[in-house]
Amino acid sequence: MTDERVCISELGQDASADHAGPGHIDLEAVEGGARLCVHRFEPGRCDRGADHLSGVPLQEFKDAFAGTEPYFYMLWFYVADEDQVEFDAWYRNEHAPRLLALSSWRRITLFGDVQQGGASSEPARFSIHRLADTAAVGTPEHERARDTNWRRSLSSRPWYPRTRRGTYRVVDADTLRWQP
Repeated sequence: MTDERVCISELGQDASADHAGPGHIDLEAVEGGARLCVHRFEPGRCDRGADHLSGVPLQEFKDAFAGTEPYFYMLWFYVADEDQVEFDAWYRNEHAPRLLALSSWRRITLFGDVQQGGASSEPARFSIHRLADTAAVGTPEHERARDTNWRRSLSSRPWYPRTRRGTYRVVDADTLRWQP
């Protein structure tokens, strides 16, 4: 892993006016139409201001930015400080390998050292999954991959219900391949 961070920021109605240059992947929510921009940057070199969320890759399972899959499944986890070591171990040793065994799940990156506008922030972790299609989310196979004692233990913690998730499609074919 490097010092490089990944930034996620909301895009306005006129995405072209919000940012320019290589290395951006523009996304649109499959439901609801919210738009996001995801890009890599070196510390101190993101100009998105206080509205962006950034993190450092903790664990890459087939680098989420190396592929050309058209869908991103993103999750934001509000993990309590005392649970972060266990959460990371679960993600690394059980959760990600089980998901990657599914045919539509292609790549996953888990991020930590999460900051908002340069200051430590909630959520404590976020993840980016690359999917071949959105039909994978919520299928019986997906639910079986998630249905473990370890996950049930984590999901019983007070912070777990705050987990946010969303499925996004890449909206600009020119940015489908990552160009750091």
